[in-house]
Amino acid sequence: MHASPNSPEVVAERLIGVIHALMQSGQGPILELADRYDLTLTQLKILMLLEGAGSPLALHEIAAGTGLSLPATGRAVDALVRGKLVTRREDECDRRVKRVTLAAKGQEAMGRVATARKRSAMAALGKLESDELAALAEALEPLAAAHDVPRTEPELELSR
Repeated sequence: MHASPNSPEVVAERLIGVIHALMQSGQGPILELADRYDLTLTQLKILMLLEGAGSPLALHEIAAGTGLSLPATGRAVDALVRGKLVTRREDECDRRVKRVTLAAKGQEAMGRVATARKRSAMAALGKLESDELAALAEALEPLAAAHDVPRTEPELELSR
């Protein structure tokens, strides 16, 4: 017996395939970042975690978010601090806690990665007809809402 084309299993496989293809086409900037700053996979994970955080994270939060031990997290953050990609400071309420955030250099690097990812996605979406794009946008709404993905307002292009 074959699964329905709309079954969660079939849809999941299609979604994973699309995500994989998009990630493959957009991974160049991540590899360039790793090469440029001599980053390990662990350090890349930390940068991505910090990029998505709404505020500075404590070392134990970074450890939990990356699945690393506290000592391994500390060593990885030390290397990122030396590379001037992140900053570390004492927590205002508890000086024993160290808070880590992206430094200007880290923000710039992750911004370049985000721009390249967006270009990659735009190139893929550029292959769709306008009705297909509208259908995809509508289909993504419940998934985005279920994962608290904020809505983005379209950027207005001003003509001169």
